[in-house]
Amino acid sequence: MSYGVNEPLHFGELGNPQPDGKSPTTLANLNKPAQTMLIADSIWPTTGSAFNGDGSWTRTPDPNNPNDTAHYCLINRVAFAQDPSVQYDYNAGMACGTPPTSWRASADSKSRHAAGANIGFADGHSKWTRNLRITNDLYAGTGP
Repeated sequence: MSYGVNEPLHFGELGNPQPDGKSPTTLANLNKPAQTMLIADSIWPTTGSAFNGDGSWTRTPDPNNPNDTAHYCLINRVAFAQDPSVQYDYNAGMACGTPPTSWRASADSKSRHAAGANIGFADGHSKWTRNLRITNDLYAGTGP
């Protein structure tokens, strides 16, 4: 697979007051479309979902809390786009919730474009993003 779509965005889980998996998310529904991933280099046709230990796939970091550990969780299908082992593993064995400095070399070797990925954002622009910045924040533009 070459690209994956932002799964919560695709299934209408972002900015939708009554998420039902059928209603589309519109650009007007997004708080930060220029910081919300639409499509990206990926190992799978969807980028996966925001990882949450309780099994919920709608966990995005709290933009008002810079200490929220979800700010460190990598979107693994994008950050590790060259590693088939992360197709179904949202956490990919990484310590989700800890700063990524301890596993930077591993992440760099499994990225597709020189330690990063190409990401298309909901507002229409695209850019290369370093893999260590490909975190759950990109699911809903929740960067602090």
